[in-house]
Amino acid sequence: MKPADDNTDLDNLYVTFLCICFLRETLITSGDDGFLYIWDGERIVRRVQAAESSIFALNSNPKLGLLISGGLDGTVTLWRLLVETKSNVKSLERLKLYSLRRNLDVAQAISSPECNIQSLCIGYNRIIVGMRSGSIYEMKISEESMKQGQPQNKIKQWLKCTDHELPKCVGIDMISSRIYTLTALGLFSVWDIYSFDIVF
Repeated sequence: MKPADDNTDLDNLYVTFLCICFLRETLITSGDDGFLYIWDGERIVRRVQAAESSIFALNSNPKLGLLISGGLDGTVTLWRLLVETKSNVKSLERLKLYSLRRNLDVAQAISSPECNIQSLCIGYNRIIVGMRSGSIYEMKISEESMKQGQPQNKIKQWLKCTDHELPKCVGIDMISSRIYTLTALGLFSVWDIYSFDIVF
């Protein structure tokens, strides 16, 4: 495994970027090497290891100032972007780590669609995760349970996509009352988060 924060040679990287998002006017990308990359203009200024596999899902919530990443290895990480006021140096602080791989090792998780994170989103108080198996999971975010970088166990399987297809995209509204799913076959669904009923 590479060092968690290896920023020695950021000008000579060979990586395929898979996702992009913005948080506080900062571009953040995810790579096939398991790292998140922080940009300043057209330059990468820092990278932080987020998973032991490719990161296919990245989402931010500008109102909360939070970012989430999800890897093929079944890990979801909640981050906060830190900006040093005087120097404007940017870094990512790991707030929570959720593991969906159960008792599987990394290699087993990567080869299991039930552990492969395809899409995710962050709402006001929860994270919604779409897996390559068609399962959708929910993780609660609460300040009292926030322990620096420790795995969290408050994960529940919420539903299966109606057509049992790969959820290409999951979304949640800002008050966390509805979940939106779009599958690989193009089926768009809206779910009530409290009753688990399909709205349409």
